Amino acid sequence: MQEFSGEESVDSTDARLAYANQARRDAQEVRHVRKNYMTWVDDYAPWRGEDARVVIQATFERLAILEEDFRAAGQPLEIAGVTPTVLYFRKFVINPAIDDDQLVAMSKVTPDRLATPPDKRRRVVEKFPDYAQQPSHRLAVALLSAICDIPYSELSQLCPDLGFSGTAGTRLWRPGEGIFEQLMPDFVATTEEFELANVLHDTTDSLEQAGIEGTNEDVWGVDGAAGSACWSVIRALFENPAE
Repeated sequence: MQEFSGEESVDSTDARLAYANQARRDAQEVRHVRKNYMTWVDDYAPWRGEDARVVIQATFERLAILEEDFRAAGQPLEIAGVTPTVLYFRKFVINPAIDDDQLVAMSKVTPDRLATPPDKRRRVVEKFPDYAQQPSHRLAVALLSAICDIPYSELSQLCPDLGFSGTAGTRLWRPGEGIFEQLMPDFVATTEEFELANVLHDTTDSLEQAGIEGTNEDVWGVDGAAGSACWSVIRALFENPAE
């Protein structure tokens, strides 16, 4: 969302009008998302309690603002038509395996519980200086930052490995460019499906590592970081992981 500092001295009236118009558009986008998605929560997840609904609504609003900001910048937050909002709705909100207490706990995760260690962070940035432009990184950061109520830019800097295949402590590569994909190209799905698998698994595993137990199993049906990561790759081979 655009910020107005109050320091403009030239054409200050125009600046204020532009800011007011942008704020109005942001508010309209938030209302639109709130109305539609909360109606769908009523239809598809009527079991959600009041505390969880408050968290869900706030998360939808944060996602709406992020997606609008990136859209306005000409970098829409989507892969194969799938946005962070769609992933949150399908994989968290209407997933009966994710209970209300988990959703509330996710909203309270602090940056230090998600941050990649500084030495590994440096290695990621050295290997992928353009990490922030990777579509899967942008989607993963947007989704996780909205879920945990952490500023997007802060989380992106703290976790530059989000959205990439592998781990920052061992080997890291862009989705679709790994050894398996190179050895078996006839069996590999599109890069977009690998990207979505990375976005979703990095989100669930980050939450798991931050103390939200059961997140990997609740979303993937397989417990543990390695097991759920392998299953996410298998899913990407045969179908869209967002479905």
